Amino acid sequence: MLKQRSSLLSMIAMLIASSAATIGVTKFYSYDYAGSSMGYPFTWRWSSHVPIEGAYSGYHWLSLVLDIAIWLSVIIASGALVEKLRQRIGLLASGVLAERFKQQFGLLSITVILIASSAATNEMMQFHPDGFGGGHMGYPFAWRWRSASPIEGAYSGYLELGLVLDIAIWFSVIIALGVLVEGLIQRVTVNRRDERKIAA
Repeated sequence: MLKQRSSLLSMIAMLIASSAATIGVTKFYSYDYAGSSMGYPFTWRWSSHVPIEGAYSGYHWLSLVLDIAIWLSVIIASGALVEKLRQRIGLLASGVLAERFKQQFGLLSITVILIASSAATNEMMQFHPDGFGGGHMGYPFAWRWRSASPIEGAYSGYLELGLVLDIAIWFSVIIALGVLVEGLIQRVTVNRRDERKIAA
């Protein structure tokens, strides 16, 4: 099981599922009665500011564990499904594209890629306040912003191009990181194998 390797296509599928999982587990959902919750499909953190009952909040750690377990299963299943489909229909089995997509990833590089994907998604979805009641989402490019300037008034907006650029940049960084880690692992493995041959 630990020696199982995944293709680049299945790695991309797991990367996308990892981003969805990060949003599902960490995104705040706001409600009309000035309350909010975090976690999907199970709510593990919530807060409310109902005028009658007052402000209160709470955590449910079992729901967090269940959310993580469910999303981890989705990530693994998505990678396995894409890998099965790739093998079944012989996708990219030959030709120039096959050379570009023949990269294989081991367990350690997969773990690094998924952690980096979650961190990048969280950074892109994080709201960065500006200290004046406004702020923005997105890094390095802001794709959503809100302002509460007393001079100009409150306004907000979206920039789809900023979101596209953020996704493209982080995707490239994450894949490059995975390729780098996998290359280092392969080099260490080869060096150890050569040392064993010399010692024998």
